[in-house]
Amino acid sequence: MGTQIFRPERRDAISRFRRHPDHCLYCECPPDSTEHPLAEALGGRLSAKILCSRHNAEVAHYADEPMIVQLQPLAHFLNVRRQRGKRGSEFRAKMDDGRHVRVSPQGQVRRPRIEVTERTSQGKIKRATGDLSALDQLQSRGALDAESGRILAFAEKSPQVTLEIKLSDDVYRGALKTAFHFVAAFVTDVPDRIAQGLLPYITGEKEAAGEYVRAITLGGEFFPTSLPPRHQIAVYCEGSEIYVTVLLFSLHAFQVRLPIENANALRYIQPLIDSFDPILEENDHVRTFTWEDRLTDDNWDAYVVNLRARHEHMMNFMDHRHLRERCKRAAGHASDLFLRGQITPFEAYRAGLQREAFTANQITILIAYGQKLHSLGMDVWDLPIDIMYA
Repeated sequence: MGTQIFRPERRDAISRFRRHPDHCLYCECPPDSTEHPLAEALGGRLSAKILCSRHNAEVAHYADEPMIVQLQPLAHFLNVRRQRGKRGSEFRAKMDDGRHVRVSPQGQVRRPRIEVTERTSQGKIKRATGDLSALDQLQSRGALDAESGRILAFAEKSPQVTLEIKLSDDVYRGALKTAFHFVAAFVTDVPDRIAQGLLPYITGEKEAAGEYVRAITLGGEFFPTSLPPRHQIAVYCEGSEIYVTVLLFSLHAFQVRLPIENANALRYIQPLIDSFDPILEENDHVRTFTWEDRLTDDNWDAYVVNLRARHEHMMNFMDHRHLRERCKRAAGHASDLFLRGQITPFEAYRAGLQREAFTANQITILIAYGQKLHSLGMDVWDLPIDIMYA
């Protein structure tokens, strides 16, 4: 049969997989509460009514929340849009020098738009560092030292942000919950005794790591490198047990073992950038998967190298998005300058790039790319990602 793909605009196809149990997964109460197997706060879009409100709140508190707390900076940094249309927000981070700062979803450190370093005896600004457009506003309000006619102002680029996430063992029960609820919501009905046996591991009464969840290698056969990043849950059927892989942000991978029989192989892919439609794939040709396909001491070094490479890919992706946003702002400045004076569009764009604190060499490269893009009828900020390696 090959692989069939079902998208949410074909609601009948998604409904084909969604389970409709007559009682909560963990008790006899009606399943009256909508559950997201993959937490909505991290970008999960599939949902099903498989829990009562009490167990939904309990599982969210003990399994989802610890995972969200540790991984939500990635969701904010990637500006992930959640189900209700919300996108990333600011998050706290620590600089290399130990200072605590707030970081925007675009990866910019929040700081005053202008930092005044010298004033006149009358309180006028004489020397400042920061956003030049903010200085324009201050000048119109008479806040600058206009008498001397010498204002020293320097454009300053936001510090480079490199995001690193270190996960605790709490995330393992979140991975177990994500895998198990996906199976219960879209793959097969689960016997009561199995669900009740797994609940203590999901709520943290028992340790999920090692018993039901393991870290797994990031080999391409299971997790092909993806840019932009995505989430992925895949179910592998092996007789009396099923194995589920959970990949978060194309970066953190887990292997889950569930004592469930006769399930169908199914994969859920959740794009995180631009197109946000979830994808379900029926995989009739998935490879054999066993509990021994796990991270061991022998492949630890390879795992670390792969993890670092994926992390670098993600940072390059974010840097590229930030670069495009800065160039777009520069083009906006250029438009204002072009309309106000006798200046060519690319002379104005050069001035706009200078306001964004690009170096002279960077400006030369961006102007050349911008001219090429303009000749093709494209926006000057529509830069390809390979410019990161120019």
